Amino acid sequence: MAILKKDTPQLYSLIPKGSGVYGFLNERQKPIYIGKANDLRERIKQHFTDKVHPKEKLITENTHSIRLYETNSELAALILESNLIKQYQPKYNAVLLDDKSRLYIALSKGTYNKVLLVRKRDLKPTEFRFVFGPLSSMATAKLLLRKLRQAIPYCAEKRMGLRPCFYSHIGLCQPCPNSIAKLEKAAQTALRRQYQRNIRRLINVFKGRGRRILSELKTELKQLSQQENYEQALVLRDRINYLDTLFQRKLEYTDRLTEPNYIKELRIKESEALQTALGLIRLIRVECYDVSNLNFKEATASMVVFEKGEAVSEQYRRFKIKGRAIFDPEMLSEVLSRRFMHQEWAIPDLLVIDGGLPQLLKIKTLFKKQDSQNQPLIVGFAKRPDRLIVPKGNGLQTLNLDKFPEALNYLQRMRNEAHRFAKKYHLHLRQKQFKKLLNSVK
Repeated sequence: MAILKKDTPQLYSLIPKGSGVYGFLNERQKPIYIGKANDLRERIKQHFTDKVHPKEKLITENTHSIRLYETNSELAALILESNLIKQYQPKYNAVLLDDKSRLYIALSKGTYNKVLLVRKRDLKPTEFRFVFGPLSSMATAKLLLRKLRQAIPYCAEKRMGLRPCFYSHIGLCQPCPNSIAKLEKAAQTALRRQYQRNIRRLINVFKGRGRRILSELKTELKQLSQQENYEQALVLRDRINYLDTLFQRKLEYTDRLTEPNYIKELRIKESEALQTALGLIRLIRVECYDVSNLNFKEATASMVVFEKGEAVSEQYRRFKIKGRAIFDPEMLSEVLSRRFMHQEWAIPDLLVIDGGLPQLLKIKTLFKKQDSQNQPLIVGFAKRPDRLIVPKGNGLQTLNLDKFPEALNYLQRMRNEAHRFAKKYHLHLRQKQFKKLLNSVK
């Protein structure tokens, strides 16, 4: 662990490029923000760029020094980050996360503890034996559990059943609580202890004691070999090797279409790439807007919502242009004025406009009178070629996305969805108007 002052000469050259956790400290050396990174140097650089959101700039302005924790893997960094946030409860981690929707891994009480994912609003500590978190996203939580389950099997069923669960057949729920109940008392006792031992090991991994558990498993492997229990020894050996590797490498999202969570993980990668490209600390909710009109008749606009790369269709909104505007910039200005009258709608972290400089300049004028601390970052996504227009100081600049292909994919998906939704409403109004015209002729 090292502490560097923010104004240290050649600061970035002193920050390692490996994985780890960093904490921004105030003058009293109290953490005000804690984060993790696969590359500490690059991630911390992003915090100090000119492109960060005003709300996030407050963090670096109030930072006096930076505490660094190097780790051997992304898994270790993820676990350490969560434990440090829980210990110190930094001010800006709370500000940048929706408190009620924070995600936790919780172990139920009872003889056979179940491993569950729980939102903070549903979290009742008295109902759980152990709680780990908060975690940044559902995809991160599921990836973490899926990786650990291959090394330390556990049960995730909310209710006991009469037959072994599916995961028991592929070695991810061993011993399966549903199977134990059917055995004789002596066998039940042995397998119950084995399951409880797995749960204890899982808790210790979440507490950052992964190396201790590896040592314990190696001792158990030696005992199985001495007892000539070679079948169980081979299974345990594979689990030890997997866990050992897990603590040495990056938590890579799968690139195989056969994996059941492939699409979700791909969406998360796209969202994280856009977050990196824009230099944002937080990027969860994104709203994208598009206008659809033909010969300035029945003009409509759409608002589509994405969270962590996934479309949230139930939060889509459509607008019928009420004013006399005939050009897209004025129409977008009207739509956004109406949208931000709805204080009950969640504020986005990023607002994407389908358009270039004219649209963005008009929107910038609209937001000029508002409190900059409460504004989302607003960018324009222009066509032919696709490029991102972003604020820089008092002006605008074009951001090259060649190095961020996943971010480009994400923006294109949002724009296409916004266009589809706006066009659908526009055609609906045109058809409605056409029917009225036919009825009047009759």
